[in-house]
Amino acid sequence: TYQAVDLISITPNTAIRAGADQTNVLGVRAEGGLLTLYANGYQLAQYTDTSYGDGRFGIYVRSGASAVYTYRLERIAYWVLD
Repeated sequence: TYQAVDLISITPNTAIRAGADQTNVLGVRAEGGLLTLYANGYQLAQYTDTSYGDGRFGIYVRSGASAVYTYRLERIAYWVLD
């Protein structure tokens, strides 16, 4: 079984477009033990943890301020960086 782990706390950021009919492009770069998070071309956060040798990735969506929201995932992809 797999368990979700919060590596970085939820933090509001002006790089994330909030509200109705908004589109956001999100990215995660994992290089060794360094994870870098991006939104719309802006770096949001970095986290270093070498305890995870491998694993899986997925999408978890949660509203920070409102109980009424929708989201649509249009595309998910990954690349192996050499």
